[in-house]
Amino acid sequence: MKDEAKQLVVIDDDAAICGMVRRNLRGTGWEVTSFENELEGLEYLTSHEPNVLLIDIRMPRMDGDQILEELRAANKLFSRTRVLVTSSVPPPSAIWRNFEKFAARFILKDVVVSKTKLLASIDSPN
Repeated sequence: MKDEAKQLVVIDDDAAICGMVRRNLRGTGWEVTSFENELEGLEYLTSHEPNVLLIDIRMPRMDGDQILEELRAANKLFSRTRVLVTSSVPPPSAIWRNFEKFAARFILKDVVVSKTKLLASIDSPN
C-alpha cells in the first residue's frame, strides 16, 4: 500500500511565496495546495484537513488570525493540523498573542526560500 502524501496548505497573498513553497516541496512527499486569495483558502479549509497550514499573518481581506478564528467558530480547526504563521518581520507581541491560542508557530518568510529550512520547519513538532 502506498503511503499517503502529507498535505500542506499555504494561504499567502504573495504569489512568489506560494510558488516557492510548491517548488521547494516538490518530490518530498508533501502535497501542496496554495491560495493567494485568503477567502478561497478559508473556504477550502472548511472541507479539508491538512497536516500543516502555512498562513500569512497579514493579508488584504482577512488576516491569518481572523481565518483561524473563523475555522474555530465553525469547528474546522482540526487538532492534527499544525499551524505555521509567516511574516517578513517578527510580529509585535500584541499581534502574536492572537496566534498563540491556536498553538501556532512563527517562521520568517525567508525560511520558505530554503528547501532545507522549510522542511525542518514543517517537520518539526515544535
